[in-house]
Amino acid sequence: MACLNYRNKFSLLAATSIVALTSWHGAFAADNTQKADASATTADQAKLGSIEEILVYGTGMAIDLAPIKSSLDATEPVSIITRKYIEDAIPQTADFAPIAQISPSASGTNKNGPGFQESKTVLRGFQDGEYNMTYDGIPFGDTNNPTHHSTSFFPGSTIGAMAVDRGPGTAGQLGQANFGGSINMFSLDLGDKFSGSQSFTGGSFDSTNFVTTIRTGAIDELGGVKAVLNLQELNTDGYLTHSYNKAFNQTLKIQIPIGDNAKFTAFGSHNTIRYFQTDSDGATLAQVAQFGKNFALSDDPTKATYFGYNVTHKETDFEYFRLQADVMDAIYIDDTAYTYFYQNDTLSALQANYVGSAALGTKAGPAGNKNVPGYSKNNEYRVWGNILRVSRSFSFGELRTGMWYERASTKRYRFDYDFTLAPPLTTPTPQLVKDNREKTAPLNINYLQHSGWNNYQPFVDFEFKPIEGLTLTPGFKYVSFKRFTNADVQQTSRVPFIGSGTFSKALEFVTANYKIAETWSVYAQYAKGFLVPDLNVFYQPKPNVRDLKPQTSTNYQIGTVFNADKFTFDGDVYYIDFNDKTSSSLVNGETVFTNLGGAVYKGIEAQGTYAFQQGLAVFANGSINSAKTKDTHKQIAKAPQWTAAFGAILKYGDLGVTLVDKVVGDQWSIAGEPAGYKVSPYNTTDLTATYDYRNIHLIAGVYNLLNSTKISSLSSQGSTAAFDQYYFQGGRSFQVTAKVSF
Repeated sequence: MACLNYRNKFSLLAATSIVALTSWHGAFAADNTQKADASATTADQAKLGSIEEILVYGTGMAIDLAPIKSSLDATEPVSIITRKYIEDAIPQTADFAPIAQISPSASGTNKNGPGFQESKTVLRGFQDGEYNMTYDGIPFGDTNNPTHHSTSFFPGSTIGAMAVDRGPGTAGQLGQANFGGSINMFSLDLGDKFSGSQSFTGGSFDSTNFVTTIRTGAIDELGGVKAVLNLQELNTDGYLTHSYNKAFNQTLKIQIPIGDNAKFTAFGSHNTIRYFQTDSDGATLAQVAQFGKNFALSDDPTKATYFGYNVTHKETDFEYFRLQADVMDAIYIDDTAYTYFYQNDTLSALQANYVGSAALGTKAGPAGNKNVPGYSKNNEYRVWGNILRVSRSFSFGELRTGMWYERASTKRYRFDYDFTLAPPLTTPTPQLVKDNREKTAPLNINYLQHSGWNNYQPFVDFEFKPIEGLTLTPGFKYVSFKRFTNADVQQTSRVPFIGSGTFSKALEFVTANYKIAETWSVYAQYAKGFLVPDLNVFYQPKPNVRDLKPQTSTNYQIGTVFNADKFTFDGDVYYIDFNDKTSSSLVNGETVFTNLGGAVYKGIEAQGTYAFQQGLAVFANGSINSAKTKDTHKQIAKAPQWTAAFGAILKYGDLGVTLVDKVVGDQWSIAGEPAGYKVSPYNTTDLTATYDYRNIHLIAGVYNLLNSTKISSLSSQGSTAAFDQYYFQGGRSFQVTAKVSF
């Protein structure tokens, strides 16, 4: 099997470990039930992080068939997406982005095909970096700003469920961007019995995907130890021209019982990916007219668009060790130590879309030379952290408290490169002496920078029930975030710089949930949000860090959840007062950041499913989203004004069919609502069919069924409109999967 062509020591160790564990187990079992498919919610923050512990309150056909759902215990809007829906309705090659984008107020698309290129998700107009992302309760993100790379850490096969929270949550909901919401992913469930599966996917663009999953179940000879191993191998040519992608992931989770009241979990995941893409990865209108909407790269080595000059290799790992224990009868302790690593090595031709322009030339060479200029870029970081949660139950409520500490270390550089004079092999790092720094950086160095952060956040929540049916949860969190940089050549300013800044804020939270009936609840939330300044605050020649203000928000939300046998519904209204909103724009090829002063985000969201007796369910969700600056009262860039999704799910014996259509409303790609940068609504329709024959699960999918290739975004290149880059929906694609379980 192709997926068993182990790529490194980690995967070999994982395979050896899982075989050793399963050898203790004895006879094979055929039960491959995923009990976690029943669902998830982030309401219980004290025990957040294990899919087996996450429950949806409510039963019935609608809950079982709904693609997304909420919890009767919710204290903020949440969309829960189960493993069953991920397997049967989401492309097998997908990453986390298209899973989240089925939610209300969520938008985004992938221009190279499902999971074949990095994509971004927008929540209520909040861009990536303005909301949290977690895996098993652990926040993760880049260290220059808390953005995310959808293809770099967790492919879809490693996601057991997802909960998209639209709001800061309670004090115990953690993240580097405790601001615009949180996309929470959970690892695969461990299962109680031995089981396994091997799947093969083939599809459009010469795409193949292999996934091997083995669960040991509880191994009695080892005291009930459980483990799950997941291996994935992806290959594709991509929808865009010469945009090849090859990726491997190995994930192992082991859980060890400690007596009757404690357990220890060890988790490790390793991901590698190599793809061909220029950093300026859109297409100009001239290129579209000449080559088509799917133009990206060429096979002509005399051009900057040559795929061999535009290649990225990324490697990541993510590990944690978690101890959970009931201490006495009323105290629960949950402690997680974790680390994750990201490395990005990129070669990119400079201004690949400017081919033919007289402006081409290397900085170190004569202006206007006809060589192919470019650069070598590296970004690598290691993050360490620990999350301690302690809860104490009383007859009148529960006290939850804890501390999150995290530190990060980052190295980033970018050096000019001449692809014509020097074929891309290795780029030596210039040796600059820190004690005698050059006042003027060498012309071929764009930046050479070390940076990091120290972050700690103590928090406390108290949940109590003053009357029957009513749950109140006040909370408090203190955020202290220190950024520091030590640059031989600082980005943008290109001067040496050593500096740091500490940003702190006290945040208050109050949530309420009232059960009107067994199937109906209402909730309200007041919460403060905090977003630490981007590393770019140090990019000025003499930044005055003491005068910088972190972005803050005050959130007000009310909503309701109804979960009955045939009908499930939840809806909410929200109002967010956003201070010191920062926006970015491109001026003469450089990214410039501007403080917009403030903004107001407000809207209405709803999602619902109705189930018929025959195993047929119809569903719909939608949102109206206003995200406008306080001074101009115009919509913020890249924030859709509305979203909608609707479709149907049919389960008839061994046959299943799912039809989903997602629509993203009007938006503007740059601030100020200029007519030339308005992006009209676009939609994506996916159709999948499943069939079970004994232990074989077959899946056939047509993604972007209607072959919509509308503009999904565009990027301004400052005053040179001819160089503006356009991004289009990826065209129609097909996938067929055969999954054999044992």
